[in-house]
Amino acid sequence: MGTDIHMVVEEWDGSAWRGIPRPSGLCPFDDNAFRAETHRWCSDRNYVLFAALADVRNGFGFAGCSIFEPLKPITRKRGFPKGFILDAEPEDEEAAEDFCAPQAHGVWMGDHSHTWCTLEDALSYDWDQLLTTTGTVNREQYAQWKATGRPKSWCGGAWGPGVETVPLATFEQTKDTDGRTYYTQVRWSQPLREKVAEFLRAVDWLKDHAKAKGIRPSDIRFVMGFDS
Repeated sequence: MGTDIHMVVEEWDGSAWRGIPRPSGLCPFDDNAFRAETHRWCSDRNYVLFAALADVRNGFGFAGCSIFEPLKPITRKRGFPKGFILDAEPEDEEAAEDFCAPQAHGVWMGDHSHTWCTLEDALSYDWDQLLTTTGTVNREQYAQWKATGRPKSWCGGAWGPGVETVPLATFEQTKDTDGRTYYTQVRWSQPLREKVAEFLRAVDWLKDHAKAKGIRPSDIRFVMGFDS
């Protein structure tokens, strides 16, 4: 099962926290439903970003497959911040038991791992650190990795009849014959910022927005939750 992020951005106007609408053009992979949620930011399923922001899916993907070395996150399950107003609250304790769909600014905030961080936190995080990725590759993808240092595509793991994943040291000795297909695991590194470029575009936009309005980076915050 996959995991998705639900994020809004707010700014402090001196008396209250106000939602910042998402500028057009910052989320090129959005669909019609996402475009309708004008206050929802960063909708793409990016486990590297989730790990850096909130310690969610930190290093693992589907079925627990290792996909990259875990990152030190900006924040871990802080809950909703002070002054964060939901569009609706449960009426009583009985209703609270079924209250699993909190919304804010018209955006569903997911059902687990709610947390937040400021623009200042995002600006001070080390996005230039190296991210080490692990991928399971077939023979063609292995050749790409060997030639360029990283494959063009890969998967978290390979299973099925006739499929066998072998250690890297012995992979070149195997042959895809007798109905068997061999895979191996390889690793490569790249700057973290390459994997979170869309989010960093949003950070840059918010930095300019804060400067134009005379707002401190600590007075702009990302509030997020996840669903799986």
